[in-house]
Amino acid sequence: MSYRKQQVESTLLRTISGVLARQLSDPRIVGLISVTRVDVSADLRNATVYVSVLPEGASSRAIHGLRHAAGYIHSLVCKAVAMKTVPQLDFRLDASLKKQAGVLRALREDRIGSPSVAGSEPLEEGSGRGQGGDGVEG
Repeated sequence: MSYRKQQVESTLLRTISGVLARQLSDPRIVGLISVTRVDVSADLRNATVYVSVLPEGASSRAIHGLRHAAGYIHSLVCKAVAMKTVPQLDFRLDASLKKQAGVLRALREDRIGSPSVAGSEPLEEGSGRGQGGDGVEG
């Protein structure tokens, strides 16, 4: 990945986050919207903006509102950054956070449901466990 592409992605991420937080007032866009990442094409003409929306029930409506307002958001970003050309914006829902949360939830439930490894079985005296040597009484 080129350094220029990384710079453009970083600049767009910060700027779009600020625009969504402060300058956009669309009734379809409700809840907490976070820009998780921005992928810019190699020719720097198009950018895919991945967002997460909380609560999850409002995500499809929010994405529809963001796609509808993409031209307006693009114009606000153009005014805010010093770039010769600003890529066209395409908004998509970032499903990776939901997948990560599901994996963490499953790990947490598995850990709670099974006994811990350390101390899971109490040691009995004379069983050969926990004594020095090979556990064979002589």
